[in-house]
Amino acid sequence: MGNCFGKSTTQRRHDNWKATGIVALRDGGVRSIPSNLLAIAGSVRTLDLSNNSISDLAQEDLQGFSQLQRLVLAGNRLGQLPRSIGALSQLKHLALDANKLTQLPAELGQLQKLEVLLLQSNQLTLLPGALESCKALKTLNVSGNRLTALPDALGACSSLQELDVSNNQLSSLPAALGSLSKLKVLQADTNSIAAVPGQLLQGCSALHTLSLHSNPITPAELESTPGYTEYDARRRGKYDKVLAGGALLGSAGLDDGLDRLLKAPSPN
Repeated sequence: MGNCFGKSTTQRRHDNWKATGIVALRDGGVRSIPSNLLAIAGSVRTLDLSNNSISDLAQEDLQGFSQLQRLVLAGNRLGQLPRSIGALSQLKHLALDANKLTQLPAELGQLQKLEVLLLQSNQLTLLPGALESCKALKTLNVSGNRLTALPDALGACSSLQELDVSNNQLSSLPAALGSLSKLKVLQADTNSIAAVPGQLLQGCSALHTLSLHSNPITPAELESTPGYTEYDARRRGKYDKVLAGGALLGSAGLDDGLDRLLKAPSPN
């Protein structure tokens, strides 16, 4: 047997990475993916490099991670992603929030097993149409960017259940979202949305949460949208289940996702 006490701290950590498949290097001032990871890249399933100082990824930095399922790069300084991101064929969870991304490579569409894509708090002005190939995608968060429109291609993400586009510059939502029959939650607060396409409320048969706070749309306009009655029944059904479970709604009561003007109190 080898003498584990004779190993350096670095070697022991390296051996642990290889044995567990989990590499966690959070909050360490890391500026690039450590070169000593390349030797065990094929064994790594989780790579967490969040809250570091990584500003650039070379094409070769992601090569060899053939079994990687979870990649967390949140809280860095990335301005772009290498096209080699598309080679991570086993990737299910990709966290890129709180970076400086201005665009995304079309190769993201090659991630056939991707289920969670977190892109909030970046500088994106558009999303690639190639996302339509991400058929396994369940959660997409692009809140806090600079998006002025969403691509129709999102309507092809047939597994999508949660979509957060809050705090952008959207003036509308595409009717193509009505193809998302599994969509349950759509957060679109703090935009410039004045109307919701009827196709969305009619086609998204699982939708029970639509949040449109801080938008110019009025309750009357939403309530007159085709499909609203069915959507409202699902929304109320969700709260009925919450109440049946013993949870409290709080003083605000049932949130219908809209800003309603409160009536002034009548004088005594």
